Amino acid sequence: MIGCPCQVCHSKDEHDKRMRQSIYLSTKQHRHILVDTSPDMRSQFLRSHLTKLDFCFITHDHADHLHGIDDVRPFCFGPPTKDINIMIFKAHQQILEDRFSYIFQRQKIFHAKNPYLGGGLPLLNLQIVSPGTQTLEGEQFTLFELPHGHGTTMGIYHEGMAYVVDCNEIPPAAMSVLKGNTNVLIIDCLQRSPHPTHLNVTMAFEYIREIAPKHAYLTHMNHDLSHVELSKIAKDQFGTSVTPACDMQQIFY
Repeated sequence: MIGCPCQVCHSKDEHDKRMRQSIYLSTKQHRHILVDTSPDMRSQFLRSHLTKLDFCFITHDHADHLHGIDDVRPFCFGPPTKDINIMIFKAHQQILEDRFSYIFQRQKIFHAKNPYLGGGLPLLNLQIVSPGTQTLEGEQFTLFELPHGHGTTMGIYHEGMAYVVDCNEIPPAAMSVLKGNTNVLIIDCLQRSPHPTHLNVTMAFEYIREIAPKHAYLTHMNHDLSHVELSKIAKDQFGTSVTPACDMQQIFY
């Protein structure tokens, strides 16, 4: 965290150098999917040498998961030039359209009397999706709503992998999807103490026991927990089946 003098923020352990939350999926069908466009997206793509992108999910409209969206631009101009779909829940549409009006309301802003001058606007289309099982661009996903303070977050299930971040609860409808069906669980685990919009360690561990994945990865930690500390806490309770995730980690499912 900027300006923080704590040991985690000044740790020399590379596992403690955490960028904002996102994941990149490469599927068996050779689709390349980004979940959330964090403000660190440009750095994340450059250091990971990622060169392909077919479509994106935005789980919710908070800045730490969204404000790198302009950096999708290079993937729109190929070659070949193409539009990229951004999958969102209806609840997040208005904020994205208002906050990034130059992308999502470009017909209203740029016209013959006010043409766009520059290197090209990101060619992005908002596609409204609903909770439930559906095929999106050739891939089957089950999407579910998660409470996140006063708002909601999109949870994602794909071929045995579940992505459950930025939530303070996993509701029964989501649990019915996850229990007994999840090989890899990537789950929110912000800090030790309770938090009004995130799962803490105790809650994350309770859900892991109930969902019973083959492996769970803890993510979205703040500076309350170092990688070493959380690794030890998880190992004491679960052995090697629960571990904290880290930047640039590759997970196979």
